[in-house]
Amino acid sequence: DGVMQALTDAGVPSPERGIRLDARRRGVDVVTRELLLGDEPATAIIASDSLIAMTVFQTIRTLGLRIPEDVSLIAFDNADWTGITTPPLTVVGQPIYELGAAAARLALQRIHGERVDDESVVFDAALIRRASVAAPTPIPADS
Repeated sequence: DGVMQALTDAGVPSPERGIRLDARRRGVDVVTRELLLGDEPATAIIASDSLIAMTVFQTIRTLGLRIPEDVSLIAFDNADWTGITTPPLTVVGQPIYELGAAAARLALQRIHGERVDDESVVFDAALIRRASVAAPTPIPADS
């Protein structure tokens, strides 16, 4: 919901057109190619985790595109590799250990038949700005 609201607030028309929730099933490379080679190529991709981001990064390079000049890339998770690529990736850093521990506690409570409230568990996240984001390059008028 937050991503959709931010895209709407930024004036992106019909932002839901660019959302893909089946990348692992269909293949991250296939979905990335669809987004970048379609009639209205994406100028930015937000990867839901660092493993997806790695394949997106590789596909962008395989297609001969440049980050961030041709396509911006942001990933969730501050995996070690994201800071040593060229360019280093902008990421949303999350407390991965704490997220996993909280999920495990909730799962164990349910397994043991304990009642688990439907409360949201909220963790701090931080945008770590690096060099993988830029304004899209304007398309020449005579194209």
